[in-house]
Amino acid sequence: MVAIPGGVYLMGSPVTDQEGQDYEKPRHEVKVSGFAIGKYEISKSQFAAFVEAANYNPGNECWTMEAGKGEMRSNRNWSAPGYPQDSDHPATCVSVDDAEAYIKWLNQKTGKHYRLPTEAEWEYAARGGSAAARFWGDNPDGACKYANVADLSLQKADSKVIPHNCEDGYVFTAPVAVTRLTRLGFTTCWEMSGNGPAVRIADTVPAKRKNVPACYRGASTAAVRGSIPRTMSVPPLATAIFRHFGSITWDFAWRAIIELYPGWPGI
Repeated sequence: MVAIPGGVYLMGSPVTDQEGQDYEKPRHEVKVSGFAIGKYEISKSQFAAFVEAANYNPGNECWTMEAGKGEMRSNRNWSAPGYPQDSDHPATCVSVDDAEAYIKWLNQKTGKHYRLPTEAEWEYAARGGSAAARFWGDNPDGACKYANVADLSLQKADSKVIPHNCEDGYVFTAPVAVTRLTRLGFTTCWEMSGNGPAVRIADTVPAKRKNVPACYRGASTAAVRGSIPRTMSVPPLATAIFRHFGSITWDFAWRAIIELYPGWPGI
C-alpha cells in the first residue's frame, strides 16, 4: 500500500477539452481525505488464492475485445481472459461483485478495512499531482514510458487497433510490478493508467446523476476508471479523467484502498 495525503484538486475535464467526453465535464473542485492505495493491481496469483480459499465461483463469461470485436463471450474468466498471462499479471475479466467478494475475504483474513476507491480518490491518485489529463503531460505518445497501453506492438497483433505511437514491450498485459510508475508528487504507484484493465470503482451511478448517459444510470451500475481493456487503451481513453460505466463482467482489474487516520502507522 502507498499512503496518499488528503488534498484538494480539480477533478474531470475542462469544457474546452476537445478530447474529453461530455460525462467527464465540467472540471470541478474536490476535497479528498487521506488514504492508502494498492501499489500494484491485484495479481492473478492473489486472486487465485482467494478463489481457492473461499471456494468462490466467478462465472465463465466475460466481455472482451477480440479481433476488433467487443462482446460477451463464454469460456472467458480471470483464468482464461482470451490472451496469455502469467501469475504475476493483473487478474482481469472480473466483475465489481468479484472485486467486492475478494475485498470482503481479504478483510476477514487480515482484520483490515479495505475497500474499492471512489472515483474522486482514484483520479486524485492517477493524476499524480498533475493538472494534465495524463500525469506525464499532454502528449499521449509518452505513455509507453509509464503505462502498458494500446501501442505499436499491439497493432502488430491486431491491425484494427489505433495505437499510441510508441512501444511498451508488451502485446497484452504486463506483470503488475514492471517499472512503470505514476509519480504522485507525494509518492509512487505502478500502472494507474494502463496495463490493459481499468479499475472498478466503489461508486454506483445514481439515477439522477448529471453528465452520465441514461442507459448507465442505476444502483447496479459501477463507475469504471483507468482506460478500459488493453486492446482499447487507445490515446483518448488512456487518461486519468476517462470515465465509463458498466454492470457486467469486463476485461478489468482493480486495486484496493484503505482510509488513513491521524497517526496512521502504516500497513
